[in-house]
Amino acid sequence: MDITPFSYQIQYNNLIFIESLQKDESKTGKWLYDDLISYTYRPESIAMNYMQVTNKKDLIEVFTGIVKAILEHDIRPILHLDFHGDENGFELNLSKEYITW
Repeated sequence: MDITPFSYQIQYNNLIFIESLQKDESKTGKWLYDDLISYTYRPESIAMNYMQVTNKKDLIEVFTGIVKAILEHDIRPILHLDFHGDENGFELNLSKEYITW
């Protein structure tokens, strides 16, 4: 079987960290954001944002803002989601709301 090499290029200009963990848990999304900002951040190449969501309303507002920025400001984000979840969905740990995929 002949396999043709597959090549592609991913272009992004924004990295967004969204986190919802318990108050007493290690904030791993925030740690990653802080590490990238302090060690590798170059504002001329990529914007980075960190957002903590506490409930479903917050999450919807964050995603709505991201969609608006994509459409109006040509951002091409990578999303890093830091939640507890399973194959059916995830929990917004501060409000205990479960969101299905």
